[in-house]
Amino acid sequence: MEKNSLNNHQNKLTVNINNDTKVRFNFTIRKFIKKILTLKQIESGFFDFNFVKKDTIINLNKEHLNKSYSTDIISFNLGDQDNIIGDVYICVEQAKKNAKEYKNTLDDEIKLLIVHGILHLAGYEDYSEKDRASMELEQNRLLLLSKHLKDKPYKNFSFITSLICAVNGLKFTFYTERSMILHSIIALMAIGLAFFLEISRFEWLILIFTISLVLIVETINTSVEISIDLVTKKKKYRAMLAKDIAAGAVLLCALNSLIVGYLIFFDRLVNLFTGGS
Repeated sequence: MEKNSLNNHQNKLTVNINNDTKVRFNFTIRKFIKKILTLKQIESGFFDFNFVKKDTIINLNKEHLNKSYSTDIISFNLGDQDNIIGDVYICVEQAKKNAKEYKNTLDDEIKLLIVHGILHLAGYEDYSEKDRASMELEQNRLLLLSKHLKDKPYKNFSFITSLICAVNGLKFTFYTERSMILHSIIALMAIGLAFFLEISRFEWLILIFTISLVLIVETINTSVEISIDLVTKKKKYRAMLAKDIAAGAVLLCALNSLIVGYLIFFDRLVNLFTGGS
């Protein structure tokens, strides 16, 4: 697809499929692609999906990326994020190898590569560990949703699919935010200590509320950071200030949890180690 065709696809969604191999799949590729695009709320652009042989992918890899080996997928966006003109090349032979290695079906592997290609066209990168984690979680989310949703996703969004989205958000926070892991470890230690010291029901209520508050505010802080990064990647003062304020909210909750921990545990621990004297 030539870049000068950009204006022809600004207001419509076009999906083109080319299969240069003899392999046939047990699902409708065009239908699956459109479902993923709908889930990503992509309503316009041109998407050219090419299922090619090993020689073709090697030549493309060498010509455009200066690499002389086979790969499973190569994608190019000749437009921009608002109007994608995407060329996606998927090597079916490599997909078969991946499927065998990861004990997956060929159909599922092809679906994974399709989603991977769409995410690259939509601006996702996988250069850093955090970017890879974000992209992998989004891939898993889209694949799960595509299994549970029918042809018009936003007209049959069920409790299960909402739950999948929520769990996906929590997984991303745990995978990318070390502070979330630290908070969780401290929370588990506090819960274990509470069982050991046999605190009262009212104290359990205060403890669980305090732990939940810290974790909730940490997830909100992560959401704020991502939202700001989506708006601007430049180090603007107001953007940095918004992140600092969100981080400050987490700090306040952490300090509050220390006070609660002191009030619940300190006297009991002193009595435990001094023999109650």
